[in-house]
Amino acid sequence: MTRPDNDKCIVIKSPVEFLITGAAGVHDRILVRSENCQLDLIGFSQLSQDPLRRGQSNIFNVFSSRERPMQLIETAPFRRGARSGDSRESLYRFSWVGFSSSAETDHISGLFELQARDLDDALEENDIERIEWSIAPVIYSCSAADLRRRSSKRATAAFLALYLLIALVSVAIWMVWEFQRVHPK
Repeated sequence: MTRPDNDKCIVIKSPVEFLITGAAGVHDRILVRSENCQLDLIGFSQLSQDPLRRGQSNIFNVFSSRERPMQLIETAPFRRGARSGDSRESLYRFSWVGFSSSAETDHISGLFELQARDLDDALEENDIERIEWSIAPVIYSCSAADLRRRSSKRATAAFLALYLLIALVSVAIWMVWEFQRVHPK
């Protein structure tokens, strides 16, 4: 983890690629990010204003060729602390790379909402350990959701391969039977 000055984002070592954006002064910016956060995730976070474009909730998205499924959730608006420089309402946005069903995304969103006030206080005090403590349950849930979805993807692929094999063997048996019926010895 890196302890930057107040104008820079906080960088945390994490198994999940993520970023948290929110108010800093009069503008929003990246407040916390993982060491491995890439520009495409930052762009996704900025461009995903429409809730319909945010998550990968469709079961078939697990089988897509998209290698970096990105998700985004946000807190409900709340009054900013002294760190922001004004008293307008603001919110935090959490973006991450990983598979997640609609139910898992809702669960992660609820966790993030619960942790948002503690995160806000920790950011206000620039307390790295408290920031990590605040987001750890969210990161864990993201990691677990991705692992479940990837395991499900492998199991479903194995099942489909077995089904295809059974179908091919059935067709071969049927063809041999038809051939023997048409051409008796």
